[in-house]
Amino acid sequence: MKSEESFEPCYTEGSLPERFDSWITQVLENLIYTEVRSYKRRKMRLPEFSTENIDEIASYDPNKDEELKEILLGNTPLILKNSKLAAALPKISPRKQQVIEGTIVLGIPVKIVAETMGLSEHIVSNYKYLGLNELRAIMEGNEDE
Repeated sequence: MKSEESFEPCYTEGSLPERFDSWITQVLENLIYTEVRSYKRRKMRLPEFSTENIDEIASYDPNKDEELKEILLGNTPLILKNSKLAAALPKISPRKQQVIEGTIVLGIPVKIVAETMGLSEHIVSNYKYLGLNELRAIMEGNEDE
C-alpha cells in the first residue's frame, strides 16, 4: 500500500507567492503610471477656459482677419486665403491651369487627366511640374525664372 503524501504547499524564499506579489506590484505601478501620464496628455490637449469668456470662444471666427479671395481655375471656383497664390494662378498658361486643376485641386489621377486632354501622361506630368515651378517663382517674386 502507498503511503499518503502531504499536499500542503511548502514555499521557499523567492517562491510563487513572493514572485506573484512583486509581479502584481509592478503591474499596478505601471497601470498607475500610464493613467497619470495619459491624464496629463489629455490635460495638455484640452484648452482651459472659464464660463466668463464663453462668449468670446463661441463667437470666434478664425478667418476674421484674413480676406478670402475667390478665383476661377478652369471650371472650378476656388476660395483661397493666400492672396499671393490667388494672384499667381491666373498668370500661368491655360494648359498648366487645366493640369493643376485636374491633378491637384480635383485629385484626378494623371492618367485620366492625360486621356481627357488628349496628351500623354509624361506631358501632363511635365505641365504639372512646370506649372508648380512657375507658381512658386511668381509667388516668390522671381517671374523671370
